Amino acid sequence: AKLIREGNHLIFKDPAKAKQIAKKLYDDANENSPQKINALLILAQADALLANYDSSLQYALEAKDLSEKLSDQSYKIRIYAYLGYHYQRLNIQDKAWKYIDEAEQTIKTKPLPDSLSYLKGNIFFTKASMYQKELDCAYAINYFDQAIKAYHESIKNEYSNTNLGLAYSQKGYCELEINQLTEAESSLK
Repeated sequence: AKLIREGNHLIFKDPAKAKQIAKKLYDDANENSPQKINALLILAQADALLANYDSSLQYALEAKDLSEKLSDQSYKIRIYAYLGYHYQRLNIQDKAWKYIDEAEQTIKTKPLPDSLSYLKGNIFFTKASMYQKELDCAYAINYFDQAIKAYHESIKNEYSNTNLGLAYSQKGYCELEINQLTEAESSLK
């Protein structure tokens, strides 16, 4: 658990070092274990930051296959949300929608504890970003609000704190775009 936490912390600071840790975790893991899935997610995210999109996708798809064998739905949700975000970044919208909708459907059938609400927030945040880009900000704000609510539910989680600020700022940009200046000021504060 300590190495997984360390690898996750290093993804944005030092992706090459995060990959070294994740490769060790992967090599030491049992075949269908959460450790192997966590290692693959670290590898996928680090490679995406290093602009190695093909290998990032391969790691994520391997993690998806492994997660579908586990009874713990949180891994599947994390990976579907990551794949939705990854495909969105690559402008492959049909696959982005497919995975983000699968993540949302999984949450509806298997609700998460409050401590993992940040995963729900990630899904809503990605969906809001997709609507912001493809449809309009008025519709996206609804999903930013859902993301903010989910991040507040698991506020003790470090990922919630970071993503909460991002959700408020993106919501604020949308509010500026549709001339809701008072609301935008509040969101951006």
